[in-house]
Amino acid sequence: MDSASLKLSRYTLRVANEDGTYLLYNTFSGSLAHIDSEDDETIGKALAGQPLTPDNEELIADLREALILRPQTADENHEIREWYDAVRVNTHQMNLTLLTTNACNMACAYCFEGEALKGTHMPEPVAKAVVQWAERKLGLLKPSELFVRFFGGEPFINPKGVLALAREFHRITTIQNVRLRMAATTNGTRLSRELIEELTRLGLESVKVTLDGDEERHNEKRPLKNGQNGFQTIWKNLESIQNLVQFDINVNAEPKDAPSIGRLLPVLSQSSFRPAIRSLKIQPLRRINPELGDHDLRMTPEVASTVRMWQETAHLGGYQPASPLDGSPCEIHRGSHFTVDPKGDLYPCAQLIGRPSARIGSIFTDEIAPENAESFLFFRRHDPLNHPKCSVCSYFPICGGGCRAATFTLDRNQAETFNCPVNLLDLTVPAAIREQYKTTLSSSSETNQQKENV
Repeated sequence: MDSASLKLSRYTLRVANEDGTYLLYNTFSGSLAHIDSEDDETIGKALAGQPLTPDNEELIADLREALILRPQTADENHEIREWYDAVRVNTHQMNLTLLTTNACNMACAYCFEGEALKGTHMPEPVAKAVVQWAERKLGLLKPSELFVRFFGGEPFINPKGVLALAREFHRITTIQNVRLRMAATTNGTRLSRELIEELTRLGLESVKVTLDGDEERHNEKRPLKNGQNGFQTIWKNLESIQNLVQFDINVNAEPKDAPSIGRLLPVLSQSSFRPAIRSLKIQPLRRINPELGDHDLRMTPEVASTVRMWQETAHLGGYQPASPLDGSPCEIHRGSHFTVDPKGDLYPCAQLIGRPSARIGSIFTDEIAPENAESFLFFRRHDPLNHPKCSVCSYFPICGGGCRAATFTLDRNQAETFNCPVNLLDLTVPAAIREQYKTTLSSSSETNQQKENV
């Protein structure tokens, strides 16, 4: 082996352990290696082209196979380009976020939809057109899976619309031999066992519900429009459907919420529906920024520190936060992802529903209207690898260039502007790598114990 021709991969991260050892993690391959000081010295020799012992050569060969070390001739620009282009055109899953209504029964001050919540239900002719459009798309894309997320507004304000569409999606996917998976993002006040039982028979797997702290704080931040409190209603509804679907709990937090979150977590852990909670996500509350005229979505070091603090809080409460190592370019980059509003208008993602300048088309025509061309190009033709920072970033395989919707919100007129999450990744990725190593050790220990017991 010509060790003189080696280099450390651009996507290899080095994380120090408290015991003086190191972890090497490659964000492109997902490979993880634990090295001590001797291994570190061996890697240094290999990169310098110095002679290696047979044992040393075995270590270097393993690191090469893991893509942690690469030949000097390896063109990582070309490799990441091929990978990203494949992600964009991958049609294994057709992803549809669907609003059967814009109406909502809550009056959350921080709601990003704001004036888009006009109380409009999807008319029956539009619902039929959505099914026909989806059927055509399935025929063109030929995915093995259709994933539908019912969104709002509050989707279950229009339960008949949700059920009617779910039945139709079940029908057309059965005909085309496509797996159907469904989820719903809901405030939880309109959940009922009868409704969810029917939807689970059709393919519903999970519901995402927001609880913004303990009962008092949640009711303060997320009041019902009729002046009543909703926390107890949501709690009882979750109890009633706990054996039907999984729950993703979302908490929109700000620093002063620390005490209420501290009270919420143990109550959640002691609830009867704790086994149904698949994930708990605590994220910074997005406030309206008067200077921007919109939500302030910048991932500043301060915001990143807040996110990390909430993740640690959830972890201490017995919940495993989503790992940044599992990230990838979001659906907005993919040609098989669609968001449809009650009028049949198409948007790049749910965060931009109701903003005319973000509309990218309609289910009623395959043509891009002139007034939508700029937005279509901004989202569907955007290539983060053309950005000088993204193209050389070690995090790109788990990031994909940041949130395009946030970039649009911040400054849609500057092509080079992007909402880079590097501040957050710098804080969360090292901890995630250490956690993955602990998990690997634990799994290995359990496997060895099982072998000894045989």
